[in-house]
Amino acid sequence: YITIIDDNGQEIHVPASGKKSKEGIIKTPGIVKTEDREFKYVSGSSGGIEMTVESRSARPGRQSWIQYR
Repeated sequence: YITIIDDNGQEIHVPASGKKSKEGIIKTPGIVKTEDREFKYVSGSSGGIEMTVESRSARPGRQSWIQYR
């Protein structure tokens, strides 16, 4: 999760919508799901493999965002 501040100064914790890879250009991840987590494995153009662990507690479906300057 990341923290943003709304117009009223309140902190809001929201899921991140992206992540910069340390492995260069990556392909679609292989996903291993458990009851409460997803483990995502990606191979990149640098030849390495990167793993990301995500909580499955976020709401499924379409996500929206507001871009702050």
